[in-house]
Amino acid sequence: MGNPFTSSCPDWKEGTYEKFTDWAVKQFGHSESDPDDEVELPVHMKKAKDIVFERNKRGRLILPPMSDYRKVKQKQRVIRGYIGAVYRETCSFLFFFSV
Repeated sequence: MGNPFTSSCPDWKEGTYEKFTDWAVKQFGHSESDPDDEVELPVHMKKAKDIVFERNKRGRLILPPMSDYRKVKQKQRVIRGYIGAVYRETCSFLFFFSV
């Protein structure tokens, strides 16, 4: 019993994130992922903290248009990633000035 990932990787606890990335790459018909080869996974297959956002001229993060994402899960993951990125940026800014 379980989902396709845990069924295909019985020793899933060790290196879970790397194994999941490799498994997700295979699901989209790509070969094994190389550390040098950056394969673009769909946003719902990434961790929210791994999503990279573009910056505007002032250096502030830009939330991409939600029309680029069809699934609700993708939209939720992008929003969580954006909130986390803005929060980390704000916290590091405040920490820098408090020291």
